[in-house]
Amino acid sequence: MEASPNEDELGQVLKKHTSIADSDFTFEFQQSLAVSTHPSGFAFRAQDNKNMYRLELYNNKAELVKLVNGKRTSLGAATISVSGEQFLHLKVSVRRDKIKIRSQGLPLFDVTDKTFKEGSYAISLMRREPNSAICRCLFSLSIRIK
Repeated sequence: MEASPNEDELGQVLKKHTSIADSDFTFEFQQSLAVSTHPSGFAFRAQDNKNMYRLELYNNKAELVKLVNGKRTSLGAATISVSGEQFLHLKVSVRRDKIKIRSQGLPLFDVTDKTFKEGSYAISLMRREPNSAICRCLFSLSIRIK
C-alpha cells in the first residue's frame, strides 16, 4: 500500500537531530475516544516522515508497520483494547535487528527487520472520526538507551 498525504492525520511530532540505535521506549497511552480507522501511534528509528517503524494504535488492535519511501508494510497486528478510562502501558525494545513490543507486560510483537539501524522517534496523532466527540490522546514517554 503506497502512503500518500492523509487528510486524517493531525500530525507527527518528530524529535529532530536525534539518532538512537538500541533502546527501550516505555510509554503510557490513553485515548479519550476509541477510533477504528484513524490510529495514533509511536514511531521509532525514524529517518524522516517517510522512513520509519511505527506502532499504530486503533481501538481494538495494534499494528507494527514499516514505512520505506512512504510505502507502508505491515510487520504484524495484534488485538488490544484502548479504553478512554485507563492508560495502556507499552514498551518498545529494539536491539540490532530485533523489535519487541509489549502491552501491559504481555508480548505483542517479536520481529526481526534490518531496514533501519537507528533514528529518531515521533508521536503521531490522527484526527477524530467525522461528527464525533473530540479525541484526546495522552502520552507519557521515557527512553532508556542501551
